[in-house]
Amino acid sequence: ISFRRPFDKVVKRTMTLTNTTAETVAFKVRTTAPRAYCVRPNTGRIPPGATVEVEVMLQPNPETKGSMTRGSDCKDKFQVMSLVL
Repeated sequence: ISFRRPFDKVVKRTMTLTNTTAETVAFKVRTTAPRAYCVRPNTGRIPPGATVEVEVMLQPNPETKGSMTRGSDCKDKFQVMSLVL
């Protein structure tokens, strides 16, 4: 996921999760920087053959006043965990 300027307001990106199995799958999205990102929905169920859109929002940081640079040097990570129910 890449985020582009401006960083003085919420920047949104969408991630699409697809269940390719014949069973319902539960998922959870985690990040190494939970204060910097809001993930909605961060947990849920995906029926067989269905897709879910997950919105990842980079939160503005008032301490940096929009000068934050989260580019190629950014070490933030996301993990999508899943489990067949």
